[in-house]
Amino acid sequence: MERTVFLLLLALFAAGCGNAPDNKEQEKKLFNEVMEIHNEVMNYESIIMENKTKLDSFARVSTVPTVKDSAALLSKGLENADVAMGEWMHKFEPDYSKKAHDEAMKYLAGQKVKITEVDSITKKAIKASWQFLSNHK
Repeated sequence: MERTVFLLLLALFAAGCGNAPDNKEQEKKLFNEVMEIHNEVMNYESIIMENKTKLDSFARVSTVPTVKDSAALLSKGLENADVAMGEWMHKFEPDYSKKAHDEAMKYLAGQKVKITEVDSITKKAIKASWQFLSNHK
């Protein structure tokens, strides 16, 4: 009887240990998805700065109040996108190795949602700035 219980416990332990590589692969895959979105957003940095500079110029020199206000508002949108990325990067903890698998997956899934929101904010701000700039050359 003791031998049966021991073998059963040993089998359960071995099965539990067998999931560790799978767990690490899942974590790595999700981490890579988060970083892929992060890297895409980082590629927009130069566009944000270039468009913001142009919009700030419009806001300074335009004599048309609606153009001036629109340029300033769109510039602020680009600034907000840039700040959102900076805040996400500041808060992001890339070392999740000390977390249990479920905790790591929950953390990375939450970070994926957050960086996806930053991506959305950034793309909307850039698109709006391009539309304005293409209409006010």
